[in-house]
Amino acid sequence: MLRPLVPLALLTAGCLFGHDVVIEDEGTVCVNQLSPATLDSPLGLIEVSSPCVSACATNVSASCEVGVSGDVVTIRSRFAYDDTDGACIALCGQLQARCDMPTLPPGSYTVRHGDDLTTLEAGGAPLCFGSE
Repeated sequence: MLRPLVPLALLTAGCLFGHDVVIEDEGTVCVNQLSPATLDSPLGLIEVSSPCVSACATNVSASCEVGVSGDVVTIRSRFAYDDTDGACIALCGQLQARCDMPTLPPGSYTVRHGDDLTTLEAGGAPLCFGSE
């Protein structure tokens, strides 16, 4: 009778021990540029989706920030959560962080998020990149 419970115990073992989890500069980034705006307002929105997080996640926080230096746009993201000490089912969830895309002069930019890079044309089409 115990044999059928062994696989279930192995599935939930990852959720049995509480610990803080922090994920920085990982996940999928989507840049949605809006039509040109005045120089003192954001040009668009950046959404960052975290990699898979535990279904046991509690005390969740998600944030991102954007910096521009020359022709490089750097996106920093941080996802943090606590795993509970209770058993849970093995599901994958995602956290979302949103931040404003600053106004960029016309041209091509290298966009960096952790180890992921892509090229962005200011005022161009929306794009997504990165790892899931």
